Amino acid sequence: SFFHTVLENSGHCGSMVDNNLRITNWNRKLGCKCQYKHIVDWCGCSPNDFKPSDFHRFQLDAYLFGPFPQGTPGLNSYWENVYDEPDGVASLSDTLLTYYHSFTRMGLVRAAASLQGNPNDHSCRYFPMGHPVSVHLYFHLDQFQGYLVKHHATNLATSKLEIMETWVAPKKNFELTTPPGSTFSRLQFAEVSFIYLLLGGFPVR
Repeated sequence: SFFHTVLENSGHCGSMVDNNLRITNWNRKLGCKCQYKHIVDWCGCSPNDFKPSDFHRFQLDAYLFGPFPQGTPGLNSYWENVYDEPDGVASLSDTLLTYYHSFTRMGLVRAAASLQGNPNDHSCRYFPMGHPVSVHLYFHLDQFQGYLVKHHATNLATSKLEIMETWVAPKKNFELTTPPGSTFSRLQFAEVSFIYLLLGGFPVR
């Protein structure tokens, strides 16, 4: 009821569908007693709060048509925006800003490396400009997969400012004791790197 009241008194009041097709978790187990019980099934009951165990109640499509088929794009993956240019760099801590700038520079270095050391080829050589434009996190099966950082860079071949994207993802490194055939061949030391660049910067069209 709170959200309905707020919507009706906001600038979105003209776009709100004004009917009773709203999901409510009525507490019927406590019993519903009033003179209109033969007309409505919620009479005399107070609604419960929604809890994680009730989330399936929100899936109207799944209730009507069954679960999505396997292989449906985006079924188990999602993007989370953690920074956008209109937010302003003041919304980022110094640590995060340093990370994001590092990621962009790594992407530009990776792009230049694709030229195989040709000093006369500037087609993939860029100079970083300004702060990141946006940062998104990618999750698959609720597991973090990496960062997508959008940023500005000057193309050294054309001297034009371009918008680039750099994709970075975590990589774990494990070291086993040697020789592996000894009695102590089990894992004794694990080293985890923070970020590994999978794909360098590339222009956004």
